[in-house]
Formats: sequence, C-alpha cells, structure tokens
Amino acid sequence: MSRSRLTGWILALGLSLPQAQAQEGTRHALVIGTDRYDGLSQQLQVAVRDARLMEAALRRVDPAFQVHIVENGTRQEVDDALDAFVKAAQGAECALVYFAGHGVEFQGDNFLLTRDTKLATLSADVNRAKRQMGNVAVSLQTIVDDLESTGANLTVVILDACRDNPLEVEMVASDGGRTRSAVGKAAGLGQVSAPSGMLVAYAADAGQQANDGLFTPVLCKHLVKPGLDIVRVFAETREEVSTNSRQMEKDGTGVFHEPADYSKLNPAGTRFVFSRSAPMVGADGAAELERMLAENERLKKELAMPRPPAPAIPAVVEPLKVPAARVKPPQPRNWTRTATPGIYACPVDGRTVNGGGLQGETLPCPGCRGKFLIPD
Repeated sequence: MSRSRLTGWILALGLSLPQAQAQEGTRHALVIGTDRYDGLSQQLQVAVRDARLMEAALRRVDPAFQVHIVENGTRQEVDDALDAFVKAAQGAECALVYFAGHGVEFQGDNFLLTRDTKLATLSADVNRAKRQMGNVAVSLQTIVDDLESTGANLTVVILDACRDNPLEVEMVASDGGRTRSAVGKAAGLGQVSAPSGMLVAYAADAGQQANDGLFTPVLCKHLVKPGLDIVRVFAETREEVSTNSRQMEKDGTGVFHEPADYSKLNPAGTRFVFSRSAPMVGADGAAELERMLAENERLKKELAMPRPPAPAIPAVVEPLKVPAARVKPPQPRNWTRTATPGIYACPVDGRTVNGGGLQGETLPCPGCRGKFLIPD
C-alpha cells in the first residue's frame, strides 16, 4: 500500500498520521489499592496485594504500560495521582484505572473509599448527601469523566471493590431527626453506563458481593496471555471466576459472584490486545509474576477456610487460683574483713565496726542502717 493511500485510510478514520503514530504503543495505568481505613472498623487484607499483582502484570505485557501505583492513599493523594495520570495519558493508545478496596453505591452513584474516608452524618436530602459523599470519597463518575478527557483510543476501569458495605452514618432529616443506617446498599456496586470507547469491569455484577482475592489473580493470568484480545480476556476471566466462586459457595467457603463488564467499545477497541507477544520479562521477572500469582492463590485459599467458632464463655467465671510463690527471705550481706583483725567494713558505705568475737552474728551499720553478717 502506498503512503498516500495509507494516509487517506487513516484520515477516513478521523485521525491524522502523527496522532496515529503517537498513540501506537503508548499505554498508561493508574493502580490504586487500599487495605487500611483509618475511620472504618472493616479493614481489608488483599487489596494492596491485588494492586501490586495488577501493577506487575501491566508492566510485563508487550507493549508494557507505564504504571503509577497508590497504596493506602488518602483522598488528596488519590486526587493528585488522578490529575497526574490524566495529563500523562493524553492521546494514549490505552488509559486504564484499577481500584481494589472498599466501594459503596448510594442512590445510583458509586463511590470508592480512601484511607481517610470518614463520615459521621449524612443529609437525608439525596443531592446534598451525594455532595457530602463526594467530599470524602472518590466518585466513580469522576474517574470515568477523567478517563474520557484523555482522548485515549481505549479507556478501561477495573474495580475489585464489590464487598460488603462498611460505611454507617447517622442520616439527618430536615426536622433534625437522626437514624443510624448503612450508606447505600448492603453489598456491591451499582450498575454503570460506560461512555463510548470505554469498558468498565466489576469483580462481581451489580449488587453482588465478591470473594476477596479471587478476581484480580484470575484477570492477571489471562491479561498476560499473548494475542488474547480484551473481549476474550474478560470473558475467560468471568467464566473462571464464576466457576470457582460457585464451588466456593457449595463448599461453604465463599459466595457465588459473576464478574460483569459494561462496555461501549468501538470496533478497534474490541481488537485491543494487552500482550501482543510473550510477556516482556526476563527470567527473574517471570518468576516474580508466577510467585505473586501463587501467593495470591495461597492467600485466597487461606481466607476461604472456615474459621473454628470461638469457645463459649461460661456465665460465671471462677477466679484463677494461683498457689502463692515461696519467696526466700533476703539473705544478709557480709561485713568485709579489713587488714586489722576483728575490724570489718560496711559493704555499702565502707564504715568500720569492731566485730571481734561476733562471727556469725548480724550487726547494724551506723551509717547506712543496713544489717550485715560478721563472716566466720
């Protein structure tokens, strides 16, 4: 094909030749993982670990993503990272945001909680309450809007945040009445409508609760497979997670959930391949990725193991009887012999006494008031 015909073909797609060349192979990702929540009683165990696994996978595909990771970040730290990410990802081939942590749905909007999310009261007025939530947590809609503003060929949001709702507040009515309740649904996130050219993926379908440590390792395993397009990556992830979680439900070690993706990918987006060839890793890199996958598998099984019930506490607890210890009375220290026969020095302050003929008896020291034994 001649260069003029190629240029005409590119222009027919609405792209200039320099733009198409600049976007090719330019991939950016923001990865966020939060285990620690200063204002919540429910802490997580594997969100940061999942985020690190996703970071490793995205760095090792071909072409590799430029990845920035935020671990246990505050609202301000996450906002700053989003701002920097949006600037870096302008006109990219792919711009991707991954989040693992607590997320809640409130009145149709989804919010991702940061380490410092704290909310004691919430207005009963829906619009005001949403503004309050947006002040302490990151709105999913904000992330979607930020991604859309990059102008990237393909935009992706991946949320491993479909857990039980940890956020309880006092709902304040207009008349001042207060009611204690959870914010939004008891578990899971609400369905979202993706804008054109974007895919939004959930670890569990809208309203479902996900098992910790299951979705992300499975996704990473398929994501690094060479030649696998994005549609098949998420389809195979969905099938494997659904199968495994169904078995976990039967075994009583977890709940059934089915990953969901809300997609409005264009034809070019459906052909996007995370790794065009074998992952670009050396022996050490490949071994590290395998080690992380194996560790996640071990932790997933550990979390799924049923915990033995706590022993029953008797209604009346008898005080523990501890036998009295036999304490030997302190033995007196000896006076110290001096060069003069019958004269002894105090071992504390050095004062002397005449102890001739008193061997084996205890004499007080006139200085320190201690009693010491005249040695034989």
